[in-house]
Amino acid sequence: MGGVEWAVASLKIFLCIFDYAVELLTGDKLRDTQKIAILYLIDDTKHTKNERKKFAEVWTGEGKSLIVAGVAIAYAFSMKLQKPWPHEIDIITSNDHLAIRDSSLSVAQGGLKEIYEFFNITVSNNCSKSVDDRRKAYYMDVVYGTLANFQRDYLLDEFYNRGIRGDRPTVYALIDEVDCMLLDRGNNMLYLSHDIPGMEMLETLYVFIWERISDTSAEMIKSAVLYDLYVVKRERRIRIPSHLLDFVDRHLETWLDNARRAMELKRDENYVIDHDRSDTNPDLNPQVIIIDPDTGTDQYSSQWDGALHQFLQLKEGCKLTLQSLKAVFISNATYIKKYDNIAGVSGTLGSQPEQDFLKKKYECEFMTLPTAFPKRFSLKPPKILKTKESWWKAIAQETRATIQENRSIVVFCRSIKEVYQVHKHLKSATQDLRDNNKRIHRYTRDYEKFEFENKPGLDVGNVIVATNLAGRGTDIKISKNLEANGGLHICLTYFPDNERVEGQAMGRAARKGEPGSGILIL
Repeated sequence: MGGVEWAVASLKIFLCIFDYAVELLTGDKLRDTQKIAILYLIDDTKHTKNERKKFAEVWTGEGKSLIVAGVAIAYAFSMKLQKPWPHEIDIITSNDHLAIRDSSLSVAQGGLKEIYEFFNITVSNNCSKSVDDRRKAYYMDVVYGTLANFQRDYLLDEFYNRGIRGDRPTVYALIDEVDCMLLDRGNNMLYLSHDIPGMEMLETLYVFIWERISDTSAEMIKSAVLYDLYVVKRERRIRIPSHLLDFVDRHLETWLDNARRAMELKRDENYVIDHDRSDTNPDLNPQVIIIDPDTGTDQYSSQWDGALHQFLQLKEGCKLTLQSLKAVFISNATYIKKYDNIAGVSGTLGSQPEQDFLKKKYECEFMTLPTAFPKRFSLKPPKILKTKESWWKAIAQETRATIQENRSIVVFCRSIKEVYQVHKHLKSATQDLRDNNKRIHRYTRDYEKFEFENKPGLDVGNVIVATNLAGRGTDIKISKNLEANGGLHICLTYFPDNERVEGQAMGRAARKGEPGSGILIL
């Protein structure tokens, strides 16, 4: 048997074993589309070790998590048999919740851990804040994590010799949600910053600026700052040591701009005020936590620079933290291209120009897979309203009509603030419908447990009001009763930045051959 014939035979054998393991552990067999996707992504009969870069468009609800796991296990298992080839696989996900779920939770809890254990493949994630925990994670065959987590540890090793990744190579990367990583965030940069001694002395300057920014022009504040620093000899309002004066001169205009911007940023839209719920020993003081605009997730480890974060802390009455300075950085594209082999899946690979961009940038191949079952999704004509009151009324009417059809609805809002407003309005507008106030759910933060990802799933008569946090990567299970009555209905209440965001939201319904529907109310 020649090399190619042997490789094809090996792929077939692996797929049969993986299919058996999935059925044994989950009770479900792999669908044909999943098998084709796995075969396409791991087939290297036409490639050398350094040329395998493939992306597959797999519709939402078609089981991308199992596809990713199958490819990771195939890579790791085959490379273990071909020592000294590296067999470590990095799986890049869109948020920590998905990374922790797939690497740590049992199949019964929605995870994949037992499937990896079946093949004796070790798996972990790099989501912990503890450096020691992350060091241990990188000894595993497969590591899940967000792109930012992988970039952070790479920079810490390269520039600070922290030894977090050990000798783990950047050979194999699997990207879950390619469009999110390489299109929506394709130009993003990850910066590592560090504290500078004496930066606490800038607090008096921040306070001085913030007290005046609402009713005084930036030029007048700048003049007042410089007068206080260089002219006044006694009773100064701003106390800056002489070695920081040049630093203040270079950054003063940026701070003035960011003080004005801090007034414009909105709580529960751009950020939330809460303590860090990701830490095992959290500081219970309220903090300014950035909300990722694409996924709705909390960015606990990120801060806005240029003192913007400090001005928001003053605005919200939080404890001031030191301003950090950017030290080292890496772009998303630069980091991804460090991997010799890249495979990725996404429910929405984008338009032809977007695919052409990916092909040129990453020298990759594409494959679009059909759905395993005929798509049973119907999109209702959109409604465009002139006022906020009529918008609320239309959302309430759509919700009531859905409940009266013995179905359930997910209402997607742009921000946490809008979720609160719509949730409150719907509780009032549906209070006469049986016990529906007990069935109106909010989902806005990633530490909150989303209770409908496991069986028996979402039943009839439920309303979920959520940000895009309930969109990408969320597998909403529905009951047989709800499926028989027409399935889940999606109401998108804002105009998305691109059609892929709309596709991800609408993709929460009509999954796996189930019926479903959607509407835009703007």
